[in-house]
Amino acid sequence: MEFDLSPVYQLGQNIWTTVYFKHGYHQKVNDNIEDTQAKWILQSLDDARSRGFHCLPFQKIDDMIVNLFAPDPKNEGELYWLWQKVINLVNLFKQAAMIQNLTVRLQRRDSHDWSNLRSPIPTPLCSRRYDHDMVVVPFCTLQNLKTIDVETHSKELEEMIDWRIMDWAMDAVWDRSWNHCISSHDDEIAEHDVDRRVASDWFLIHTEL
Repeated sequence: MEFDLSPVYQLGQNIWTTVYFKHGYHQKVNDNIEDTQAKWILQSLDDARSRGFHCLPFQKIDDMIVNLFAPDPKNEGELYWLWQKVINLVNLFKQAAMIQNLTVRLQRRDSHDWSNLRSPIPTPLCSRRYDHDMVVVPFCTLQNLKTIDVETHSKELEEMIDWRIMDWAMDAVWDRSWNHCISSHDDEIAEHDVDRRVASDWFLIHTEL
């Protein structure tokens, strides 16, 4: 199951996320074998709940994928819009009994990419805040996750971005150590749990944006 989250706000088109579900079998369409795929366009978290997404058997889905499309680094409103969509999706995922595997993919959008990092904002918890940190870390607060991974659309992007905070947050999931991230050796983020980090981002994004 894939969730696409776009940072673009389109007036008159209230789209929160587009969801795709690919079944584990194929069907024949016009003599061609194609993946069976369902698609939903959800307008809001309330819309998702009214259509039963809050009680889906997520534990029976092999792979959950979230595609995060890059915001314009010159448009702070796009980062806020994407971050707000992420928080709502995390709230939806909290309803699941368990999520087997969650993969967050950093995707390019038109001419915008995650390598176009805006200037980092110094804060008390950490000297840097990058766009990818602010929209990936909230997923690592989910204590019903078995595994989580973050992927980039290219090797070039993988080598370019700063993985320090995302690795720290993912370690909390892998080590089951949400209250204290024992794997962190960075004095700037040591002893600060993932929930506190997200709360700090919540405050920062409202005051700065």
